[in-house]
Amino acid sequence: MRHRGRAPLTGTGLERGMRNRGRIAPGVTGERAVAPAGPVEVEAEPGSDSGDSALFHERVFAIVAAIPRGRVTTYGRIARAIGQPRAARMVGWALHASHSEPGLPCHRVINRNGELTGRWHWGDPDLMRALLEAEGIEFDDQERVDLRRFGWDPDGVLSAEC
Repeated sequence: MRHRGRAPLTGTGLERGMRNRGRIAPGVTGERAVAPAGPVEVEAEPGSDSGDSALFHERVFAIVAAIPRGRVTTYGRIARAIGQPRAARMVGWALHASHSEPGLPCHRVINRNGELTGRWHWGDPDLMRALLEAEGIEFDDQERVDLRRFGWDPDGVLSAEC
């Protein structure tokens, strides 16, 4: 089966996705991303504006790295935590560009409805769900995560003014 001009996929979903992205999936392969113990210090450069892509990405990555195993958060909650509540889509773009950040648990970021909108990023639409289930996250009959039960609020993770 071909998808969007890509070569056929073989192997299990976990193997396939990790091979396609060249990442180590925290909690699945035995290696874990190390979350900071307390607030993450991310200093804004003097004179930089909120449109600074590199600073925005740093802030997004710092929050994603802090998401606890077995918990999820949303693109919107991350955007709100960095002081840009209307930038949820930009958070998604930053995560899509996170290939240079190995071990970043991007699979723990879902949409506001509890749906896995980033699942095609993994090369296999079932891999994101498999990674979350391996961490104990459960899905309902509509393939959604209950954010009241498994959600994590990143407010306060960044200590710098955004």
